[in-house]
Amino acid sequence: GPPGPRGRREPVRRIPYGQDIAGTEAYCTKVTRSSDERLLATGGTDQIVRLWDERTGSVLATGMGHSGTVTDVAFTCDNKQVLSTALDSA
Repeated sequence: GPPGPRGRREPVRRIPYGQDIAGTEAYCTKVTRSSDERLLATGGTDQIVRLWDERTGSVLATGMGHSGTVTDVAFTCDNKQVLSTALDSA
């Protein structure tokens, strides 16, 4: 997004920790930004990992497979993959 008042880049869309994920009954438990600041990855109580376009705020992909709340998400160094952990055995 555009620079903020202190020269920092401000995201166009904010996905706050602990808030509901639009269109679901889930809460966001983890948010992380890719190192190139183009993507966001979120995980939540709905057991789904979502990949977001930082600029537009649109969901680019969803990943399912966990049977418990997502507790962490991280991008690989090249930003080509998202890793996640959850309160399950997946």
